[in-house]
Amino acid sequence: MTGTVTWEVLIWMAGTVSVALITGWRIVSWVLTELGKRDAAIDKLEKDVGLLVGAVESRAKLAEDELRRSLEAHKLYAAENFATEGGLTQAVNRVDDAVKRLTDRMDRYFEKKDPPYMRRDLEN
Repeated sequence: MTGTVTWEVLIWMAGTVSVALITGWRIVSWVLTELGKRDAAIDKLEKDVGLLVGAVESRAKLAEDELRRSLEAHKLYAAENFATEGGLTQAVNRVDDAVKRLTDRMDRYFEKKDPPYMRRDLEN
C-alpha cells in the first residue's frame, strides 16, 4: 500500500472509528446501567431483609417476655401453694411427736393391773 490517502478512505476510517466508539460507549453505558439496577435491587433486598430480621427479633423478644412472665407467675404459684422443705420437716416432726405421745399413753393404759374395761365388766 503505497500512495496518497484519499478523502474517501479518510471518511471511511473516520466513520468506522466513530461507529466503534459509539458502540463501545453504548455497551459501557448499558453495563453501568445494569450494574446500577443490580446495586439498587441489592440495596432493596438488604433493606427488606433488615426489616424482616427486625420483625423476627421483635417477635422473639415478645415471646421471651411472655415466657419470663409465665415463669415468674409459676414461681409465685409454687411459692404460695407448695410445701417448703423446712415446713414439711416441721409437720413430720409434729406428727412423729404426736404418735410418740399416743404410744406412751397406750402403753401406760395397758400396763395398769386393773384396766378400766375390766372394772366395768365386774360392776355389771
